[in-house]
Amino acid sequence: MIADCPVEATGWDPNAKEKAALIAIITTDAGKKCQDSLFHELTAAYIKAAEAYGVTDIQAQMCGAR
Repeated sequence: MIADCPVEATGWDPNAKEKAALIAIITTDAGKKCQDSLFHELTAAYIKAAEAYGVTDIQAQMCGAR
């Protein structure tokens, strides 16, 4: 799972060419679908964790402590 491998943990420091390549990939239709899928996966995990703590108010789950 991509979420299990954050960029910070890898120490990856992309150069300009790598950044441009990444942008080119994630702005394609397939890249956008992948990002949407990951977002839904992360959101579901976040809500599940909030519910495990007893948080049932949707607005509280989405806004968190401020």
